[in-house]
Amino acid sequence: MFLVYPAIFYAAEEGGYIVEFPDLDGIVTQGDGEAEAFEMAEDALGTWLYEAYIAGEGYPKASALKDIKPEALEATVKAGTFVTLVGLDIDAYVRSMDHKTVQRTVSLPSYLNEMARNRNINCSQLLQEALKKELHCV
Repeated sequence: MFLVYPAIFYAAEEGGYIVEFPDLDGIVTQGDGEAEAFEMAEDALGTWLYEAYIAGEGYPKASALKDIKPEALEATVKAGTFVTLVGLDIDAYVRSMDHKTVQRTVSLPSYLNEMARNRNINCSQLLQEALKKELHCV
């Protein structure tokens, strides 16, 4: 799922940009130039959305770009401040973030264990696939 949110890139007095996502509480980041600010904005967006993904929460509705006004940090704003969209493929981001596995003890009736073994079924893989389907994951 590709998600897009408006972001305000405030041109900072000391140089670079401060980036704020008005629709997502608490996300503020910065970069020394436009390219670094966009990279940091994508990472901040990914981190926020990843936490919502793991918690099973929905994602906030994005405001229309035309409705976003760069006012919140007015004291630090100078010419060059702009509003644009920053997007992220949350499914790809989740896959890139989580490479570790955890070991779980699962109890099965012995006949299911024997049937699975006789059919060369990988129970760990099957459980992963079932959980992904049940939880509507990537």
